Amino acid sequence: MRAQQRLDQARRDVTEVAERFSTAAEEIVAAALERGFAALLRRQQAWGEALREDESEALRRAVADEVLRSAARVAVALRDPDLWLAPSVRVDEGPGEDLDAGLNRVWITLLTSARGFDHLLGEFGLPRSDLPEAGGGHYGLQPQSLEDLHPSGRLPKLWQRYLKRYRSYASAARNADGEVESR
Repeated sequence: MRAQQRLDQARRDVTEVAERFSTAAEEIVAAALERGFAALLRRQQAWGEALREDESEALRRAVADEVLRSAARVAVALRDPDLWLAPSVRVDEGPGEDLDAGLNRVWITLLTSARGFDHLLGEFGLPRSDLPEAGGGHYGLQPQSLEDLHPSGRLPKLWQRYLKRYRSYASAARNADGEVESR
């Protein structure tokens, strides 16, 4: 098999894992956001209790809708092959071994899941923090670690599969570059 064919196959292998990861992540992100909102209600108990019954019900419906929208938005973003083929915010660097390493573009994408809640919670009178959390949200809904995001561990297994395929892709890319240079 020629170097370019190996590279093309390695790219397909990476994007296949990315697709599986993004599909799994949609459900996992939604569950994490729901847990995050429940924790927020516990932290902001006085605010939640001050809402009228109709406001409380409207908030719960709006949050449920935003959870689905946010999880879907993250899943779509995770399907971008460039995210997986250039996985680090540092140019020419591969992904970190741990999914929740701060330089992994996949992790950063997962952290953005809570951004949509800023406007929503502000509409219901919850004051936001002055400083945004990692990922841009102001209410602490996004996961701070892989354990926060996904306690059961399906994503780490997919991440390990991705790392193996990414290494094959990076090797194939170097070999394909060498083949082109030697011509």
